[in-house]
Amino acid sequence: MDFWDRSSVGHAVDEFLRHVHAENAALPIRHPGPSGAFPDATFGGLIRQESLLIVPDTNILLQDIANSCRRGRRLNLITAANAGAIRLICAQHVIDEVSEHSAEFAAQQGLNPEVFELRWKREYLPQLRMIPIDSIPVSVLTPDEFARIHLLNKSKDVPSVVLAMTLGAFYLSKDEAAWESVYDEKADAEEMFKWLEPVRGGNNADELSKAGFAALLVPALAFDTIGQALGALGRNAAWAFIPIAGALAFTAYRIPRTRYKEIWSGFGFATEVFMEFRTRYEMAMERFRRMTPQIPTWEELAGSIPRRSTLLRACVATLARSPYSHRSAVELAQRLPDIGVGQSALLVREALRANNCFSQPYRGRWQVGCLPERSANASR
Repeated sequence: MDFWDRSSVGHAVDEFLRHVHAENAALPIRHPGPSGAFPDATFGGLIRQESLLIVPDTNILLQDIANSCRRGRRLNLITAANAGAIRLICAQHVIDEVSEHSAEFAAQQGLNPEVFELRWKREYLPQLRMIPIDSIPVSVLTPDEFARIHLLNKSKDVPSVVLAMTLGAFYLSKDEAAWESVYDEKADAEEMFKWLEPVRGGNNADELSKAGFAALLVPALAFDTIGQALGALGRNAAWAFIPIAGALAFTAYRIPRTRYKEIWSGFGFATEVFMEFRTRYEMAMERFRRMTPQIPTWEELAGSIPRRSTLLRACVATLARSPYSHRSAVELAQRLPDIGVGQSALLVREALRANNCFSQPYRGRWQVGCLPERSANASR
């Protein structure tokens, strides 16, 4: 008989998530380094191979800042970005528009413009990877994608739409026309207003994966240490195994049978919690992926756009998702999928140098985007 109620497993995981999100909401803002290098994802590439990408538009950011000011605390979007659960990649026009209209918007919302601007600069701007104007050419889009862009005419949202398409990123927007261009389907107003749940899901997925990783790492390190010690003992003093085995047998004999039941029950509870972590992680990731647009295969891209454009799109999408913020041309070339065109380190380096959607925080190290207050050309 178990010493715990199985329904308590879900409650334990809920409590864990509430606790860790509350802690994350109070963490200091992680700023890019002096060279402009953005922070790596937590645990680098040990937990997952790709970061979750979000492209927000102006209205979403303005409203989120307003809600944060009203509640006097950090909300899910910035908490998740600051914890490394998601990456916010922004077209330059969005950052320019928020900065330009923040005072007017704050006044319309009945908020103090100075408090609004302070929160924008201190909490939001450090989390945004800015893509300079016209740095991603429309040549990276397929004819079908370009036709959808063309329907927007001269909309100010075009750079954000191109960015979301190129990255295959979750596009955070309540503009129906722009949303339809990215997702190639009619906008569902109800779904568009439910963007918070997938963001929260991405945040949950990140925390669950960290917890699951830690749960496996600790015993793995313990067993590895024990294994090394036993190996050394076997090589140098094999006779010592006889008294060790006797001591273990005596200890096992002295432990009451009821204690074994408690130990087994505790092991069972830990296993159930771990399985709940895994199930919730998979559900959260699936919820997030449903909010990302379907993008063409690399075979389709290689057959419909110029070769250099295919390589550029692959470099942007792969580097943006890398758990490590910056990579060398050689490292990036090794991480690229098979895209059906030349993708040597030399060609990758040429693509990185030729497009200012990339910045170089350190010599020979490249990242997608740059700090909003920096020119992407300043690091070249």
